[in-house]
Amino acid sequence: LQLRPLCQKHPNLKISRLENRLPVPNYTLRTVEKLLSCFPRAQITFVLGADAFSNLPKWHEPEKLAAIVNFLVLNRASELSLTVPETLQGKLRFKYCDNPLWDISSCLLREWLQDYYLASEQQDFYLQQWVASLLREKLGVEVFEAIIRHGWYHKTTAVL
Repeated sequence: LQLRPLCQKHPNLKISRLENRLPVPNYTLRTVEKLLSCFPRAQITFVLGADAFSNLPKWHEPEKLAAIVNFLVLNRASELSLTVPETLQGKLRFKYCDNPLWDISSCLLREWLQDYYLASEQQDFYLQQWVASLLREKLGVEVFEAIIRHGWYHKTTAVL
């Protein structure tokens, strides 16, 4: 997909499908713990948007996650500033950088995917095609088609 060239350029960057094989509900903490059990010497950097970072206290056991990962927080041009979650201040190791590549949050992309699937179920093909065009533009055709082909994000809620 779109990450392949990046992985070729940076051989230490790996993409894993491990999370797809873990029991539901799955939490980010469980995924990281499983990765560390497979690669005990690994140092994990969790990449996320500033909006998700500010919601970290709502995640499953955020203090435990903060103790075992570093965070790379990407800021979009539409976001004003980084908000460090008050309950986690002093417990987080993070770097903050601007993200000129994507101007949209993963939360919004998931909402659009839910709209796409709902429009399909309601046979509102005009709405479905309109949402599909937005998703193709933001994700790329190949990524969008893979998501639809595999049914990823269909009737799911994000479990962090």
